[in-house]
Amino acid sequence: MEQYDTHATADPFACSVNAFETLMGTLSGDQASAWTHAELEEHLDAAGRELLRQLLQDHLDLRALREEEQVRAGASLVVVGPEGRVRPWRETGHARWLASLFGLVRFTRVAHRGPGVGNVHPADEELSLPAGRHSLGLRRLAVTEAVRGSFDQAHDAVTRRCGKVLGKRRLEELVIAAAIDVDAFYRAQIPVPCSRQIPLVLQVDGKGVVMRPEALREATRRAAVKAAAAGGHRGRLAPGEKAWAADHLTTILAGHAARTAAEMTADADREGLPATRRETVDACHRYLTGHLDQLRYDTALANGWPIATGAVEGACRHLIADRLDITGARWGLPGAEAVLRLRTLVANGDLDAYWRFHSAHEHERLYPAPGQENYNLTA
Repeated sequence: MEQYDTHATADPFACSVNAFETLMGTLSGDQASAWTHAELEEHLDAAGRELLRQLLQDHLDLRALREEEQVRAGASLVVVGPEGRVRPWRETGHARWLASLFGLVRFTRVAHRGPGVGNVHPADEELSLPAGRHSLGLRRLAVTEAVRGSFDQAHDAVTRRCGKVLGKRRLEELVIAAAIDVDAFYRAQIPVPCSRQIPLVLQVDGKGVVMRPEALREATRRAAVKAAAAGGHRGRLAPGEKAWAADHLTTILAGHAARTAAEMTADADREGLPATRRETVDACHRYLTGHLDQLRYDTALANGWPIATGAVEGACRHLIADRLDITGARWGLPGAEAVLRLRTLVANGDLDAYWRFHSAHEHERLYPAPGQENYNLTA
């Protein structure tokens, strides 16, 4: 990162002022007067981000200076760790990096130390710094980009805006970590009351996505191996099979699902289907006979009730397929579930509220009150 030279001054934002004046000098110079608007935008995008980064750096330096002055003045600050033990020693000069929306900055603070215990940094708690290097703002940007496109596209988008502050693998890890509080967030929501006169109807659908073999649950893995041994799954029907399927679907719509189930097993017996194909017929038979009370399509059609599942299927496509089923995607369970939860937040318009909830809980996990267990200390 470029550093700006300044004269000795007590102004804590001297570097930022110098950066701003340098930018103004460039824009008022002869070279910039020949630039097109696109060239001006490109220069301001890079120089403006660096100016913002320098402002953040100067502010952090000012906070560090004030904390060190308190130490030199002998301020009697008693610091107690999460386990309840006092940290009697103070040591300046403990630095850590923070990858922000504007680039990398370095924060120096005072470590409060004690025999046989980890360091405590009160300044980290005041800033609510994360356990790792990447700021919450950067993490939210990673989430926003990752739920709308591939991780490669998300990484490119973050790099264009923030510079090289985040690797692709780390981006995936941050997205997974960002979804940790989704279930708790929705459990904490107060449901809207519903009267007895308003029916509540729930309908669900499923969508298969390509998973990495090592990420499959055991039952799914066995089923995949069995399907592969049987020659795989045919995605298309032959012309004759389409006419047969259409006839049986029409029969079901007419309210005769039981007859369809019986005819299917009779056809299978007559054709002498092999075990692998017969199993599919038997599964269909079990489904139809087990849901006869739910297959009264004739009643729905007679009353003019909609029976199409377009709304649910459309939501399933939007929520799952548009992201998890993109070309070349191969998923593990943690990544797929995290992206799905976060896409649900975005679709519900709850991302802003969730991020406030998540940020508060992340602070509680990192900076627990004395006496709490299972705490994590920042670097």
